[in-house]
Amino acid sequence: MRSHMAIVFRTSQSLFDGGIVMMLAPEVYKFSCRELEGYSPLSMPGVQSCDDTGNGITLVLNDTMAPGDYTFTVGVINPAFTPAENVFSVLILNKDSKVVDAKMQFEGPRIVQG
Repeated sequence: MRSHMAIVFRTSQSLFDGGIVMMLAPEVYKFSCRELEGYSPLSMPGVQSCDDTGNGITLVLNDTMAPGDYTFTVGVINPAFTPAENVFSVLILNKDSKVVDAKMQFEGPRIVQG
């Protein structure tokens, strides 16, 4: 089923002159960076690109991201049922691709039919 997903996170770290925000998910979810399918950078600063290949979403930023709360939305095709391993991760990497903040392996939303 096609839907939208909001990714909301808080960071206490700064990214100077850009970096990467990654959201990793089980491979049964299919994400889209197309605006017509629900992608919007919302409060993300200076999104240069959005990549939906692989198991999640990767945003490349070309602007400074200060400590604070951030949100973006993506299009998603949900699986028919909640996968047994339904864990997600959000990682923030600096421009040298080093992780500066992350929330790893948290339980994703339960799929409810109907």
